[in-house]
Amino acid sequence: MDAGMPSRRQLVIWTFASQAVSSLTNFGFTVLLARSVGVDDFGAFGIAFAVFSFVIGVVRAGVTTPLLIAHSAGDPEERRVASLDSAGSSLAVGLLTLLLGAVCYLVFPAPLGPALLALGIALPFLLVQDAWRQAFFAAGQPRRAAVGDVLWAVGVFGGAALLSALGAVSVFSLMVAWGVGAVLAGVYGALRLRGAPRLRSAVSWLRTHTSQGGRLTAEYVLNMGAVNLATFVLGAIAGLVATGALRAAQTLLGPMQTFFGALSSFALPVAARQVAAGDRRGLVRFAWGLSVLCVAAAGLVTAVLSLLPLSWGEALMGETWEGARHVVLPAGLLLVATGLGMGPVMVFKGLSRADLLVRVSVVQAPLMLGLGSLGAYLAGAPGGAWGFTVAQVVGSTMNVVLLRGALRRFDAERAAQVGEQVSGSGAAGAR
Repeated sequence: MDAGMPSRRQLVIWTFASQAVSSLTNFGFTVLLARSVGVDDFGAFGIAFAVFSFVIGVVRAGVTTPLLIAHSAGDPEERRVASLDSAGSSLAVGLLTLLLGAVCYLVFPAPLGPALLALGIALPFLLVQDAWRQAFFAAGQPRRAAVGDVLWAVGVFGGAALLSALGAVSVFSLMVAWGVGAVLAGVYGALRLRGAPRLRSAVSWLRTHTSQGGRLTAEYVLNMGAVNLATFVLGAIAGLVATGALRAAQTLLGPMQTFFGALSSFALPVAARQVAAGDRRGLVRFAWGLSVLCVAAAGLVTAVLSLLPLSWGEALMGETWEGARHVVLPAGLLLVATGLGMGPVMVFKGLSRADLLVRVSVVQAPLMLGLGSLGAYLAGAPGGAWGFTVAQVVGSTMNVVLLRGALRRFDAERAAQVGEQVSGSGAAGAR
C-alpha cells in the first residue's frame, strides 16, 4: 500500500469515479443483454440479478464493512492481512452460491435454471473483486479501486465481444462473461495487496466479526426484505403496470443511489479514522455535513424530475412515464429522507454501534411493509411510494435522535480510557 494518504479531494474524486464505473458497467451489461436475448431470457436474468444484488449486499454488510470499520485507521500491514482474510470469506460465500446455482440448474427449467447456474459461476469472481474494492477504500486508495473497476469493465465487454464474434451469445454465456470478466480486476487486486484471498481464514474472519457483521447483516436483511416484499404486494394489489411505474421512477432516481453509494464508500473510512482519533467534534461536523449534502442533492434531483415537462418525460421513458411521473415525487422524497439519516448511520458504523441500526430497522422495516402495502391498496403505485417515504422518515428521525446518545457514550468511553491511562502512568511513577 502507498505510504502517503491522498488528500480528501482526491479521495472524493476517485471514490466517485470507482462507483460510477462500477454502476455503469452493470447498467451497460444489462442493456447489452436486453438487446441480445429474448424476453423470457431477460426475465430470467432479472431474477438472477435480484439475487446477485441481495447476495452482494449481505456480503458487504457481514464481511467487508467490518473491514472498513475495524481497519481503516489501523496498521497498514495488519490491514493488508485483514483484507486477504475478508476476501477469503467473500470467496467462500461465492463458492457456496456456486453449489446452490448447480442445484437450481437441476430444479428450475430453462431459462431460469441456466441463468442461476451462470450466476453461481460468476459470483466467486464478482465477490472477490468487490472485496478488493472495499480493501482499497479502507486503505484510503480509491484510485486503485477505480482501476480495478475499469479492468472489470474491459473484461466484461471484451468477453461479450468475443462471444458475439463466435456466435455463442446466450443469457448463460453472457452472465458467465460478466463474472469471469472480473478476473482481471481480481489479479490486479491480488498484486496490489501482495496476496490471494485467504480461504482458510474465512471461518475465523466471520467468527471474529460475528457481533458487528451479524448485526449489520440483520439490518440489511430486515430493510431489503421489507422493501422487496412490499414491492411484491404492490404488484399483487395494483398490478404489474403499477410495479413498472415504481421501477421506472426508481430508475430515473438511480444516479442518486450511485451518489449515495459513493458517499458511503468514502464516508465510512473517514468516520472510522475520526473515531480512532477520538475526534468527537469532527464526528458531529461530519454527520451533519454528510446529511445536509445528501438532502440537498436528493432534493434538487427530485425537484427537477417533478417539474420535467410531459414531452421530455415521454421522450426519456416512453409510455412508462405516464405512470412514473406520479411516483417521482414520493420516490424522490424517500431519498431525501434517506439522506437525512446518512450522517448518523455512518457515525454509528464508525462507532461499531450496529445495534442502533438494528433497533431502527426493527421499527422501520414493518412500517415499510405495512404502510407500503396500505398505500398501494388505497392509491396504487403513488400510494405505495408515499408509504415507503413515511416509513423512511420515521427511520431517519430515529437515527438523528439516537445520534446524541451514541456520542454521549463515546465521550464516556474515551474519558474512561484517558482515566485508565492516567492511573497507569501514576502507578508506574510511584514504582
